[in-house]
Formats: sequence, structure tokens, C-alpha cells
Amino acid sequence: MSSTRNFYNFLALVFDFSIRYIVQYRAPDFLRHYLLSLATSESNILDIGTGTGHAIEAIYHQRQFASIHGVDISAEMLRRCKRKFPDIHLHEGDVFSLPDDFSRWFHLIICMGAVEHIPDLPRFFVRCGDLLHDDGHLVFTYEPVIVYKKNQQDPHGHLKFFSNVPCYRHDPAEIAKHLNSAGLLVVDDREFVAYWGMVFHMVMAMKIKQPNKVLERDAAQSAAPLS
Repeated sequence: MSSTRNFYNFLALVFDFSIRYIVQYRAPDFLRHYLLSLATSESNILDIGTGTGHAIEAIYHQRQFASIHGVDISAEMLRRCKRKFPDIHLHEGDVFSLPDDFSRWFHLIICMGAVEHIPDLPRFFVRCGDLLHDDGHLVFTYEPVIVYKKNQQDPHGHLKFFSNVPCYRHDPAEIAKHLNSAGLLVVDDREFVAYWGMVFHMVMAMKIKQPNKVLERDAAQSAAPLS
């Protein structure tokens, strides 16, 4: 964790310039559509892996929030984020270090460019479900496994030339399974090119009020004979 934190503290020095002008990262543009359709002036919003705040920029300037909280392991990323968006509440650490007071507090949780670096995805989704308000939404990106793209197969990650931060890739069926187990249901899943030909997915999932009934229904449907 300390080596990863040190890397992102260093990356923060050039992060905004790199995202906009070198990498030309497209995920914030795709994310904006979801956020502006979901966020309202009464929404409590959590941005996981907030970095310097690219994910929350649109809703911040539109003032579509009651509160915005960001969590990141990099103190330098958070310092730069606070300078751009002074009204948000920032927490140094990860999603598991947030206080229990936030249980069922957030109407919208965002996670852009971080899921592929989380080793225990089922535990992560369970935590998000605990933090979400009833009928709340989780919107996140992830990097899929693509068998014909060498740079999207190996575990070394898309930052392998700059750091040893690992990358954990998943297929859509696996993502949906983990979400359902955590009481979350996929509402939308779209593929897009994030940068330099790298394929990502943007997923919107909604918290299920009675997840056991949904899982029982899905199990019954999968066991039913084909007509």
C-alpha cells in the first residue's frame, strides 16, 4: 500500500495535465451523462478513488448535490482536488476506512479508474452496497479481459511502464455476479475506448431493496426449462 500511495502522490504532480493533454482520458465525458441524470440538489455523493476530482467536476459546477465526499489513498491528489473543489469533504484512505456513520448515507457512489486496482472485488461491492441509500446508484468503470489484446490480458496493468500497481481485469458476467451477490443490479453496461485504444466499461448499478428475492427469482428462471 505504501509504494502505491507514493506512486500516486508523485503522479498527482502531473496528473491533470496528463489526463487532459497526453492521455486524453475519455471516461469523465462518458460519466458526465450518468451523473447529470442521477444527481440532484438533495444527493449525497461519494467519489471513490477521487484523485484530483475529474469524476465530480460536472455535478460540482452544476451544483447538483447536497454533499460530495471523496476518498483517495494519495494525500497529494486530495490536496489538489480540494484546491479545485473547496466545498467537498475529503478522506485520506480507502472505502473501507470510511466511518460507519456513512452506512446507507449516499444516494450516488462513483468510482472511475479505480476498480481495476481493487484485488477483492466482491468485498468492495458489498461495502458499496452498505454505503448506498435504498434505491441508490453505483456508477463505475472497469477494465475487461480481452483475449485478443495483449495489453488487456496480463496482470501488470496499464501503468506497468511507470509503476508496479497491479491491474485486475474482469468480464461482464463476473461483474454482474459480484454485484448481484452484494445486492446490486446492473442497469446499464456500455463499452468505450478510454485512451490509447484501451477498452473499458461504464456500469450503472442500482441497490436492490430485497436482494434475496431477486436472487431467488433469477435462480428460478435459470433453472426453468427452455420453451
